[in-house]
Amino acid sequence: MLYNLRNLNLSYNSLTGRVWYTSIPAAVTILSLDHNMALCGESQYNLTPCESPKVGSKQESIKRPNLMLLLAFVTPFSFGCLIIASIVVVRRRTKSIKSSSKIKSGNIFSIWNFDGKIAFEDIISAIEDFDEKYCIGVGGYGSVFKVELDSGVIFAVKLLHLMEEYSDEGTFHAEIEVLTKIRHRCIVKLYGFCSHSHCKFLVYDLIERGSLSSILHEQELAKELDWPRRVAVVRDVAQALSYLHHDCDDPIVHRDIKSSNILLDLDYKAYVSDFGMARKIKNGYSSWSTIFAGTCGYIAPELSSTMVLTEKCDVYSFGVVALKVVMGKHPGDLLLPFFCRTEQPAKLKDVLDQRIASPSSIDEEKAVILVALLAFACLQVNPKARPTMQQPANSTLTLSEEYTQDIPQLTQEENNILVAEFTEKEVKDAIFQMELNKSPGPDGFPAEFYQTFWEVIKDDLMSMFKQLHSGELQLFKLNFGVITLLPKKENAIQIQQYRPICLLNVSFKIFTKVATIRANTVAEKVISPTQSAFMPGRHILEGVVVLHETIHELHRKKMDGVIFKIDFEKAYDKVKWPFLQQVMRMKGFDPKWCHLIKQFVMGGSVGIKVNDDIGHYFQTMKGLRQGDPLSPMLFNIIADMLAILIARAKEDGQIGGLIPHLVDGGISILQYADDTILFLEHDFEKALNMKLILRFFEELSGLKINFHKRMGGYAEGQAIRRRPKVGAVGVWPGQASLPFQHSAKRGRRRPLRRGQPSAYLWP
Repeated sequence: MLYNLRNLNLSYNSLTGRVWYTSIPAAVTILSLDHNMALCGESQYNLTPCESPKVGSKQESIKRPNLMLLLAFVTPFSFGCLIIASIVVVRRRTKSIKSSSKIKSGNIFSIWNFDGKIAFEDIISAIEDFDEKYCIGVGGYGSVFKVELDSGVIFAVKLLHLMEEYSDEGTFHAEIEVLTKIRHRCIVKLYGFCSHSHCKFLVYDLIERGSLSSILHEQELAKELDWPRRVAVVRDVAQALSYLHHDCDDPIVHRDIKSSNILLDLDYKAYVSDFGMARKIKNGYSSWSTIFAGTCGYIAPELSSTMVLTEKCDVYSFGVVALKVVMGKHPGDLLLPFFCRTEQPAKLKDVLDQRIASPSSIDEEKAVILVALLAFACLQVNPKARPTMQQPANSTLTLSEEYTQDIPQLTQEENNILVAEFTEKEVKDAIFQMELNKSPGPDGFPAEFYQTFWEVIKDDLMSMFKQLHSGELQLFKLNFGVITLLPKKENAIQIQQYRPICLLNVSFKIFTKVATIRANTVAEKVISPTQSAFMPGRHILEGVVVLHETIHELHRKKMDGVIFKIDFEKAYDKVKWPFLQQVMRMKGFDPKWCHLIKQFVMGGSVGIKVNDDIGHYFQTMKGLRQGDPLSPMLFNIIADMLAILIARAKEDGQIGGLIPHLVDGGISILQYADDTILFLEHDFEKALNMKLILRFFEELSGLKINFHKRMGGYAEGQAIRRRPKVGAVGVWPGQASLPFQHSAKRGRRRPLRRGQPSAYLWP
């Protein structure tokens, strides 16, 4: 039953007894038993060693008769004393308990033996009957006081206001019951409570730095909360809410998630607090709320009209908090415009907190992007369009260089081939593989010149290749080109209707052609089989066949599914160079090879030709150039990271592929260069996850998806009409029906027959 248990945390549970090594499930790799003072056991668990019995069996047998005689004498006497003590206790219960400044016996901070009576006088005395000078915070439902006992123990006490909400004893004790049954490392721990006629208060851990709201409002404190810490805060809150919504017997809705109810300790770890308005959702069904609870600016919009309480209300509030962490202020000016659109602001940097420096590394930038995307996803007006809290808490959207176990890596031998010295045969083959009758670059020398005069110029070329290998070649002197705009259609009048083609010098393209030939030797290993364009050893029809068979199988089995095609806008021109370098490192490319690619891609300049007039040359800051032999291979390496993100999400259960009975895990993606076909189960939540993946990939890579050019349709399963529409990705019934076009290929239900191949071919 516990084969999948990996992490077991039993800290702060007042456990007693001995922990045997054999009692721990074999699959557990992380075990925490801290702060269980009565536990003993193995030293590897940081426990106190158990005491061994020191009395031998022989001595025990000798003492046993004496012990029996002693018990026979003591038992009647003890029974009499017990009766007398009981009478005394009953009489004294009517009198007030005398104050005591010393710590009482037992654990004062145990929810099971502390109801305000054991330490009530100590607490009242320590804060002088709730004097304001000990108050460290005031909320809508109570004031928080810092308590320090004479023993040095420090904790926080929340004195509840005598409001109508708490006038009913049943309501107060119901809240206590909820708090005693939840336990999470990102939720403030409840030590005890007091339900006294004089006051009602709760005893919590003292979280030293106070609320997130107060830190963000202070200029200097906000600067200390850098991007890694802010991302960690959002993650902690997400994990706490995920626990409340999905890991409790009955889901618990907090109802008042806001920055002032999130506390930070000295290490900037976040804790969710203030469960005064928390409610259980019985049997997973939504409930009606008779009291409009929450804080203005954090309340989900549907509560103003329906008063229906669901977990998605907390999700909306979490989105506001996450966006506030990113912006450093409440996103009030963003929320109202956001109601009328489905996309986030065009520039993420416009919403970042300007009081701290921009993310200093790619990993930081990715983490901040993910937080912002999750925040905007949680702020959807339609509650069904919001993700569950499991998505932010257990997000698989990560491309950290520290996590590459599922990414194929180049071996040292393969890298040695890539960075070896260039040979004359390689250079000659590259030149003679170039197509003829092509437009030359700015220097006017076409490929025919280098092929015709190979014997004359080969020594000079090989000398340049040796300098390139040693790092002495000033390649930028050859690395320039002219961008020519070719119309995509007749009577083109808008810039989007033109395709930019960069005419590079053939002298430069010789270098990138040789590099491309070398890269082709490892392309099969580092690029997923889902990519069929510009891949040696793969046929362009592979994707067509897979698409056709998938559609046919769905129709034959009457299975539900969604298939849609996305297109990247000016894909080559928008690639971020830092992302390209990171992806190559993650795939195990040698640093020397990465530096070589950097020279090819980042060291050039271009001029734009309009009406036969070439403007000033300038250096580009991103993108791959059309016309460079190396660009298709590099773009495939970048596009492959989308396939990796989808594979990780599928492995984690965030999305599901189609026809899993034929393909392990189901098929989810097919790629042909910058054209991509995605396959989805007909499930709204998983469609939201897919859109989040696409947005995340957009921000990381720089690519922009043309959602307005998407095409797609539904597989006609038996239950398709009874399931919710997955318009989260822009595919709705009737918008596009199968078959549909995909880069001049057509997907059809009927089997392929002789005499019909032309309908399925790419040009």
